[in-house]
Amino acid sequence: MKKFSLVELSEIFNKSKFVILSIVAVFTICGILYSVLLMDNAFESEAILKVTPIRKSSTSGNLGDLEGIINFIEDSNLTNAESISQQIKIHEVMNMTASELKMDMEDKNVIEVLRNKIDIGTFDESNFIYIKFTDSDGKTAVRGANAVTDNFIEYISNEVLTQYQSAAKFISTQHAKETQIYETSIEELKGLKANNESFDELQLELNENLSQISSYKKQLSDINIEINSLGAGLEEAILQLQNTDEFKNIVKAVGSDALIMSALAEKNYESLEEIAELTMIEQVPNDSYAILVDLVNEYKVQLSILNERLEGYNYEIDRLRIRNESIEPKLIDLSTKIADLNDNIESSGINRELLRRELNLIEAKIDAGIDELIAVKISEASEFKSVGISKLTVVGMAVAAGIIISILAAFFLNSWREDKAKKDTQSNDTH
Repeated sequence: MKKFSLVELSEIFNKSKFVILSIVAVFTICGILYSVLLMDNAFESEAILKVTPIRKSSTSGNLGDLEGIINFIEDSNLTNAESISQQIKIHEVMNMTASELKMDMEDKNVIEVLRNKIDIGTFDESNFIYIKFTDSDGKTAVRGANAVTDNFIEYISNEVLTQYQSAAKFISTQHAKETQIYETSIEELKGLKANNESFDELQLELNENLSQISSYKKQLSDINIEINSLGAGLEEAILQLQNTDEFKNIVKAVGSDALIMSALAEKNYESLEEIAELTMIEQVPNDSYAILVDLVNEYKVQLSILNERLEGYNYEIDRLRIRNESIEPKLIDLSTKIADLNDNIESSGINRELLRRELNLIEAKIDAGIDELIAVKISEASEFKSVGISKLTVVGMAVAAGIIISILAAFFLNSWREDKAKKDTQSNDTH
């Protein structure tokens, strides 16, 4: 790299002083024109807002269900200042601010222009939010910072108040419904218990019927045992009867019967002594046979009586079973109704207390003042300061750029002159 002495540098700058002055003059004029014609002054003003973190939710006011209400209230501290600060530039707040600053509302880009003037942030992890407003006019910057802050406080307070009022209305309605369910369930339960066929009475009858059926079955078992025993006895008696003669033969002396002796004496003309020594066989009813007949008949009578008792017990068992079959559906139905009513009473009672507690909490928050609960402006914008690059700085930068470029141009021209001189010398030597 070629080094220049001070004399050489002085000679270079002296030869190119017109170019240097021209370039510096052009850059200076351009800087002045830019700062005067195209640059606007920028002034900034700041307001500080302290917020109580709230649960970010829909602003429609339609809370929908009990769980949503409870979550809205109990989770009211879920968000932080940073998430709240993101709501400051919403359209509603910007529209209110633009109108207050008397901006051109006919301009469709007015909201976006206004948003670009606003800078919002938080101080570390605190609940403090700063709102900075930048404008070419310092007083407008002060008004803008205060307007954005006040309009946001008004907007968010109205929105949260609307949500709390909707919640209070919903909970009051729900509380009335739960109270109606509670009272109606109690009355229905009393009606079921007062009914002639109450659950306890039907259950008692069912148990008694089951006990009676069990008793009848035991008696049926005893009767069947007795019938089997009598049946076996009857079969044995019939078998004995079949093997026993109805009549039996007995040997009898003729002398023991005067009529027979007289008849024989007349026919045979024998002496009475001889006739009396004669014997005869006589058939007489068999006593054992008669006893067996009576025993068989007795068995049959007892079996008939037992069968009648058997049929009677079976009839009673069938009757009780039919009755139980009609009782069981009623018991199931009553049991289900009683369980449902008890569940309604228990759940409605719990819900009523829960709803009352939440309603008291909402009313306390509303009474305390939503403005103080949600956001408070702790530092109002009253001063403004200049921000950005000043016009003088722009002019200075233009002059500096002109000097740098002019110096580079001077070295370039010097190099060009030297090359041209060398070429001219070589051309003269040749000739």
